[in-house]
Amino acid sequence: MSQRGFSLLELMAVIFLMALGATFSWRTIASIKNTMAVSQLSGELHSAVSLAKTRALLGYRVILCPKGSGAGCGQDWSCGFQLIEGEQVLRVYAVPKALHLYWSGFPARQRIIFSDNGLMFQQNGRFIFCASTGAGGVVTLNRVFQLYGVTGTEKTRLIRKFC
Repeated sequence: MSQRGFSLLELMAVIFLMALGATFSWRTIASIKNTMAVSQLSGELHSAVSLAKTRALLGYRVILCPKGSGAGCGQDWSCGFQLIEGEQVLRVYAVPKALHLYWSGFPARQRIIFSDNGLMFQQNGRFIFCASTGAGGVVTLNRVFQLYGVTGTEKTRLIRKFC
């Protein structure tokens, strides 16, 4: 009499391999989501700085700061950030839930003021964004409104410090 089918051991081995594959793919999916969130936030920062630069060079005083109530500034960049011109909020930007955003600049204020002479009132500063997995990114904002990425050991040091 011939028997067809699989033994219990063979079925358990297949289920184990499928579970192992699902575990690795779940981590990969989480990593991809974090990478996309970092990329999205970097794009939002570039958009905000570009709009602030344009408005400032047209003669308006523009402030980039954490989202607060109304036209006021808050303290936590991770809650979102906004551009304020005079007493009016120009635009509000969201920070993806998976990320935390920090500003590190001199002087240590939570607002960035863009003047009409093409310079910031502060020295260079850095935005550090951290994902829950420890991944993240760092961009520097210099006095002439340029954003550029930080790489290498400086990026690693800042992410370890803030994340």
